Amino acid sequence: MDLSLRLETLDVHDINSLVRLSAAVGWDYDVAEIGTLLAVGRVFGHKTAAGELVSSAAVASYAPDMAHMGMVIVHPDFRRGGLGKDVTAAALGVMTIGSCVSLVSTPEGLSLYEKMGFEVVSVVHKYVRSQGLSGYADKPIDQGNVVSLRLDDIERVNALDVQAFGVDRREFLRHRVRQASAGWMLVNDAQIQGYALGIKGAASWILGPVVARDDGVATQLTAQIAQATMDAMRIDVPAQHADWAACELPRWGFAKVAEPPVMTYHGRPLRFGKGLYALAAQVFG
Repeated sequence: MDLSLRLETLDVHDINSLVRLSAAVGWDYDVAEIGTLLAVGRVFGHKTAAGELVSSAAVASYAPDMAHMGMVIVHPDFRRGGLGKDVTAAALGVMTIGSCVSLVSTPEGLSLYEKMGFEVVSVVHKYVRSQGLSGYADKPIDQGNVVSLRLDDIERVNALDVQAFGVDRREFLRHRVRQASAGWMLVNDAQIQGYALGIKGAASWILGPVVARDDGVATQLTAQIAQATMDAMRIDVPAQHADWAACELPRWGFAKVAEPPVMTYHGRPLRFGKGLYALAAQVFG
């Protein structure tokens, strides 16, 4: 490794550098997405003597023993120098021994993660919709009353989210709801049956998280977000709901484009419950 490079903990002053670094590898992180990441997690990166950011890795710690890693990037001009391993190790180092640390791997990162002790435990089904495609062939069966999700609803939706994600992430939800361009929850007999958020990103919307008590609720909430805009959109669906995704998502223009592996450190089991229909994003889990 170039000894002139410094491995640092990054902060809000590095947001624009992180946006530029992600663009250098064809990713579309924007200021808002990185701001949420810094608010709920920690981000590390290498800088040159001139202050140029050339690597990054982020870890969102949802509990002392559970976290999700993402945004592992090495600038193309600085690859094959061990930066990816070092910055990933820095992110891992903030977690306690025995923690469940998960990530969604790119094809390029798979070998590195395996060498560092990560094991494939599942997959994510990535669907995208091109700009201008929208519309549901048949109106979803009404599962209840869909109402706007507000900040003061966080405590109510968090109880359902804990069952779905396996850990309390209410602080993340607060930031995500503030960031969201669309947010809905489905209520039946005064009970929350599910919720969904839509995040407008630099290149496309992110549909997620989607948390629901059953397929019907997930379908109605997903349709509500998908029909809110004609912009391009993506959704990342856990393997447990692959059949639901294959049946429902094409109806409003989504096509499956990838099936990236989900890995955990030392193969520790994921805690996802059956209610998790879509990740918040690959960087957040």
